[in-house]
Order: sequence, then structure tokens, then C-alpha cells
Amino acid sequence: MHLEDVNVQGFKSFSQKTEMSFQPGISVIIGNNGVGKSNILDAIVWAMGEDDISIMDHRKGKIMTGEILVVTGNGKGKTTYALGLCIKAAGAGKKVFLGQFIKGGEYSEIKALKRLDDLIVVEQFGLGRFIDGIPHPEDRVRAQIGFERVAAILKTNDFDLVVLDEANIALKYNLFSISDFLAAIRNRMSGVSVVVTGRDAHHDMIELADEVIEMKEIKHYFHAGVPARVGIEK
Repeated sequence: MHLEDVNVQGFKSFSQKTEMSFQPGISVIIGNNGVGKSNILDAIVWAMGEDDISIMDHRKGKIMTGEILVVTGNGKGKTTYALGLCIKAAGAGKKVFLGQFIKGGEYSEIKALKRLDDLIVVEQFGLGRFIDGIPHPEDRVRAQIGFERVAAILKTNDFDLVVLDEANIALKYNLFSISDFLAAIRNRMSGVSVVVTGRDAHHDMIELADEVIEMKEIKHYFHAGVPARVGIEK
């Protein structure tokens, strides 16, 4: 018994239907660099340069549509964690969209990500902060614009990873509807992974997520009077 023909369609490298024929006795496929694959599906995925989670998990008998990760909690590091994922994805050649709610301004991390602007797109949908914890009407306007922008992006496959920084805070202050936000994520294009950050994550957001990480503050030098430092906290 041997594999004779494989018809492939829908891969990034071959959007049109492609037929591959194999002669009896083939047990491995060797690339130009001398590296081979003995598992035929591994070989096809590898040869096409395809490393998408929706493809890889077919071999596990499960089709994934891109994971939903929530990073919440009262500890610092939520945005930093998400930025690490952005850089990791860009390093793998993935396209990344980073939408920041509430925030506005040239933080150090924004300046750094501009050096990767061929793979990472950053857009901000805030004034920078709430005065006395109360959203300004302009905050609501910008957040709604941001939500509509994100909802449109999620309907496309322009980005492999979409990070929605401080969206949990925007939801906490009802800057846009939790039901609309969750619907946009549920209806996203297959294969798009989503990261949502910010403390006080809504329980429905946690329920929808595939993974939830809680950042917990144990000790912080801020309480000893150390101010936020450029390159560390800002």
C-alpha cells in the first residue's frame, strides 16, 4: 500500500488546487538543505512553508481557529507579556496588529515596535489616561472608533495575531458593549489568534477565552516611592 496522489488547496503558498503524485517506495521527502520528513503530511506542510496552527492541529484530530488569550490581574506585566507575543510572532514572520485602548502617546515600547513596522501595526485608541478614573466623552468616542476598527480587522486574514491592549479596562468602563466585543471575537476569521489584556477582565471574557493568565502583585517598589522609569515602566 502506498500514497499515489494528494490534492492540496487552501494553503498560504498554494491558494489554487495543486496535485502531487508519488511513486511507490517513497518514504521520505528531502529538501535542498538535505533535511527530510518521513511523515507525508509533515512533509507537505514543511515544503509549503506553512506553519499555521489551524493546519498543524489537523494531525491531532482537532481543527483550531486561533486561540483567545486573556491576560488580567492587578500585577504589572500584562502589556509587557503581550508585547513579547507580538515580537515572537513577528520573529516567525507573522503579521501582528496591536490595538491599544485607553492609552495614547510615544511609550518606549511603541518606539521599539516601529522598527518592526513591516510586520507589526500599532494603533492607539485613547487619550492616555482617565482623569480621576472617569472617562472623558472623547475617550468613549475614540474607544468606539477603535472597536469598530478592530471588528473590521477580525473579519479579515490580514493579521495572524491581534492584541487588544487594555480592552478589559475599556469594557469595565462600558466604553463599548461587552456583547458586541465578544461577538466580534467569536466571528473572527479562522486562524486569527486574539490576546486581550487589562485588569478586571469581564467574566464573560474569561469564559470565552481558551487561556487566562492572572498577573499577581506580590511586591512592588512603587509602594516605596520609586517612580515609573523610562525604559522599564514607560
